[in-house]
Amino acid sequence: MNTEPVDVEAEVQALQTVLASLLPLSGDARKRVIAYALTVFGGVGQSLGSLASNQPLQREPAPREPRPFVGRDIRSLKDEKQPKSAIEMAALVAYYLSEVAAELDRSADVSTAELDKYFKQANFPLPGAIDKVLPNASQAGYFDSLGRGRYKLNPVGYNLVVHSLPAGSAQGKSRTVSARPKAAGRRAASKPTKATKSKKRPPSKTKPAPSRTNNARTASAETAAPASGEDQELTPEA
Repeated sequence: MNTEPVDVEAEVQALQTVLASLLPLSGDARKRVIAYALTVFGGVGQSLGSLASNQPLQREPAPREPRPFVGRDIRSLKDEKQPKSAIEMAALVAYYLSEVAAELDRSADVSTAELDKYFKQANFPLPGAIDKVLPNASQAGYFDSLGRGRYKLNPVGYNLVVHSLPAGSAQGKSRTVSARPKAAGRRAASKPTKATKSKKRPPSKTKPAPSRTNNARTASAETAAPASGEDQELTPEA
């Protein structure tokens, strides 16, 4: 009597696949799946066969972890974050595609084509040179260049969207206020005080130049003295 060779490894893999598929289902759903499989391949019992024929095959969806802003479109996100510049809007688009968009639209990096598409969907004004937005945003420190016109939002850009927008939010105000005293302190340090202004300079050691009046008097005295002597020498004796 000839028997077919048994591939134990293949059977174990098939069993593992079946078990992995049945684990997420409820008890009733597992029974329906098994009954349907037995109906297709033969050998079904009467009770399982009646259960499979009377109730439709259903699969319960596996639960998903909640994600922030999931299911929102780019326009509603733009209205909430209120970007004021094309660079801020580019960071918002990159954040939307990496964190918020549906799985089919999800992307870890962006290009000018995505900016043009989602600027229009969000009803955000297109800049005159949209191809310069991502390079400028990269120079500003919000994106990392991946080459070939692709850019990825870095932690600085992520914090801009999540924590700094909109500009009038409490976090944005606290950052602005905390930065002002530092600038004021630097200006105060460089500004001269009243004591510095009122400090007198030491007197100069340079001798004062003689006045013109003294010079004129000296010159007239020197000229008059020789003249009187000459007159006395030329006078004849009596």
